[in-house]
Amino acid sequence: MSYRLTFREMKEEDIPKLKLDEKWMYERYVNYLRLKTGPAYIVVESGRAICAFGALFEWGQSGACEVWFNLIENRRTFNIARIFKRLIAELAEKYGVTRMQAIVKCESRVNNRFMRFLGFVNETPGGMKNKFYNGNDAFMYSRCF
Repeated sequence: MSYRLTFREMKEEDIPKLKLDEKWMYERYVNYLRLKTGPAYIVVESGRAICAFGALFEWGQSGACEVWFNLIENRRTFNIARIFKRLIAELAEKYGVTRMQAIVKCESRVNNRFMRFLGFVNETPGGMKNKFYNGNDAFMYSRCF
């Protein structure tokens, strides 16, 4: 059986596929897409969503943005990482991004390794206390172009 990973722009009907931690988070993504605060993509394998990626231009198109990643299924992660690596470079070029940043839970070894693979640098090696909605500590990663 042949599997093919593809990515496309995320649509509102894709949001329930994200398997988010809390119900209120779904509304946040709906608002994000409706307000068009940045591009969002979904990676699909044989018709099934396996991850999503996007950028928030909360400060306007100033050259900086916050990026987010959502792994829906823990499958084909090496291929997904390669797609993200390419998408990040394309996004930076298309939107004139000079700095991307993202926060990652301190205790998530896989996600922290993933960020380094994508070329991001940990700016807060001591962590940021209570950064997440649930009180988890986070690291701030950035990548400059």
